[in-house]
Amino acid sequence: MTRNMKYLLIFAIIVLTGFFICGTEIEQSYKEKECTKENVYQAIRDCGIENPHVVFAQMAIESANFGSKLKETNNNIAGMRLPNKRETTAIGKKRGYAFYENWFSSVVDYLLYQKMLTHERKLNDKQYIAKLCKRYAED
Repeated sequence: MTRNMKYLLIFAIIVLTGFFICGTEIEQSYKEKECTKENVYQAIRDCGIENPHVVFAQMAIESANFGSKLKETNNNIAGMRLPNKRETTAIGKKRGYAFYENWFSSVVDYLLYQKMLTHERKLNDKQYIAKLCKRYAED
């Protein structure tokens, strides 16, 4: 098995695990919940997103403290674009950004993004912020 195939297999397992962990049971509990700071932070933790404080701060900034037009029109609290190379929970694109069924789907999509970004390496907050800054500079 080639190195790339190994990574692809590992990524597929991670993605499927993320959907099972964060998809069905937990998603049902969040479907009716309002997009509040408390609910978003708890969803980040329930999904097992690494560096939850950093991710929460990033989402708060991206969504103008969870009150942006992007959040209202696209249910997008992380400022995510529609990816073309990774799995996503987005159901389409609207105004150049990913569009989600609900705000919780945006959190799950961030989990998928994070798994692709870190390749299952545990990063401390400082390392994760540096990785994000590098990504933002590239994008």
